Order: sequence, then C-alpha cells, then structure tokens
Amino acid sequence: MPTFNAHEYGGLYEDNDVANNITSYYRIQAIDAAGGHSSPSRIFAGTPRSNPFPPSGFVIIEGPVAVVDTHDVTLRIFPSVSAEEMRLSNEQGFDGAEWQPVADSLAWTLSPDDGAKVVYLQFRDEVGLESDVLLDSVTVDTTAVRGRIEGAVAVGPARSASVAGIHVQASSSSGDTHAITDESGQYTLNFLAPDTYTLTFTARGLDTRVVENVVVSGETINAPVAQLSIRESTLSLTPHPTTTAVIVTEGQAWCIVSRLSPEGHGWHARPQWAAMHLPCAMVQSPHRRGAGDRSARETESWQRGHAGHAAG
Repeated sequence: MPTFNAHEYGGLYEDNDVANNITSYYRIQAIDAAGGHSSPSRIFAGTPRSNPFPPSGFVIIEGPVAVVDTHDVTLRIFPSVSAEEMRLSNEQGFDGAEWQPVADSLAWTLSPDDGAKVVYLQFRDEVGLESDVLLDSVTVDTTAVRGRIEGAVAVGPARSASVAGIHVQASSSSGDTHAITDESGQYTLNFLAPDTYTLTFTARGLDTRVVENVVVSGETINAPVAQLSIRESTLSLTPHPTTTAVIVTEGQAWCIVSRLSPEGHGWHARPQWAAMHLPCAMVQSPHRRGAGDRSARETESWQRGHAGHAAG
C-alpha cells in the first residue's frame, strides 16, 4: 500500500498507475509519528480520460425568432467536436427521450397549445460524459400574422468565393431575425412580423452589404440578390531584398512580386500594383535561389515577365 508525506505538495497524492476510462477507488488513513493509524476515510473514486471535459454546444429554435405561428419548427443544433450523441425533449427531465446521433438540424414538434415553449437538449461523448442541459425558448401564437423573406447572395464580380455561411440579419422595430446562407447562397427568414426590414449581409473577407426597405406584410417576400464583393487585406512586411508577398482573399491567395533595397526596407501592398497580382501557384519565389543569388537586372526581368503574363 503506497504512503506519502501529507505535508508535501499541499497534501496531494498523485497516482500514475492508472488507465484512461477505468475507474480507480481510494481511501486514506493518517499515520502519526508513533506509527498509529487513524480510521479509514470514506471511499472515493476517479476516472482518468484522454479528454476530461464533457461536450458542449447550443440549440436555436427557428432562426432564432421570438414568436412562431406553428408548433412544427426546425431546430438548429451546434454540438462541440467531442459530442457523439444527443437527446431532446420538451420537458426538462427528458422523460422518454432517447439518445441519437448528433445532427446539425432536426424537425421538431413543440408541446401543445399557444404560449411560451422550451426545448431542452443534452450531448454525450463517446465515453459517456454528458453536457449540461441546454435550452432555447420561443412563443407560439397560432393567431399571429407572419411572413418570411427568401433571397440569395452572390459574390464577385471578378473573383469567386464561397457563398455558404454568410450571416443574414433582418432588423426592424419588431426585433432582429438571423439566417445563414446554404451552399448555393440561398437563405430564408421565417416568422417575421409585418414590418419594414433592413437586411445586413456579413462574412469574413467580404464587404458588408445592406439592403433597406424590405416590406413584409404576411406573405413570402422575394428579396433582391445581394451582391457582395471581396475585401482584400493589406499586409505590412519587412522581407528580404527580393521577395514574394501574399495578399489573402476569400478562397484565393494572390501574390505580389516586389523588389526592395538591399537593406530590406518595409513594404506595403498598394492598389496600383494590381497588374503584379499573380495566383501564388504561378509564382516561384526568388528565395529558392537565395536572396543574394538574383541580380537586380534579373529580378526586374523576371517581374516584368510575370506581370505581363498576369495582365494577358
């Protein structure tokens, strides 16, 4: 039976002879200076795991929105990476709820009658660790007049980028509603109260687009296609005397060939160098030969050749 000095390490005992997912049980006895033993402590246990943290996530009912006019809704589910299963219920105790594989969305029927409704969700990982109980709420009003906005997003015109995952927000005096575009750029904003809405489209790497005065009066409104443009990043570097710098845009990396003084002064990308933009796959960096192996004349010729190729 192992012993340890309780005055060291704040009384902590470290057991290194354990295996993941196997529970070990312990109890402790104190030993005085004369060798006398105390009564044993209560038994306590611990189970080491490769990932000791339970899964997490959240659930959103239809959008989210504050009011729906039906009991049949779609749940958007956002599990953490470790989540393997989930269970859902209209009751906090999960009575009768069965574990099922995680999914990104699920058709769901809320509890009967109008009024405030809550959906409860819990995740479980592969070793049985369960998340906290997660929830979202909504009000059902089957007498309410509701409309919806359908539309699409395009990105361009010069370069293509993904149209999936663009955030769409509809704002009005009635509140805000959100949606995310699918792989084809389509989106739907459901259960909108009659009002005049402003649509805002945002995504990383894209300029924000705002569409105003979209009127909803209780039916489906087809919004105009929202055209978003790619926003390029401007980088500040201190590279070698001759280098290839990169401007990153959504879905495409573009290279700019630059020539610097031997001192390697700082360099900034500028719009007037657009003719020098090349897809990075076309550019072979001078660094592969070493910064000192390429003469200024050779570098200038190399740059002119690639700039002409890009312009053509």
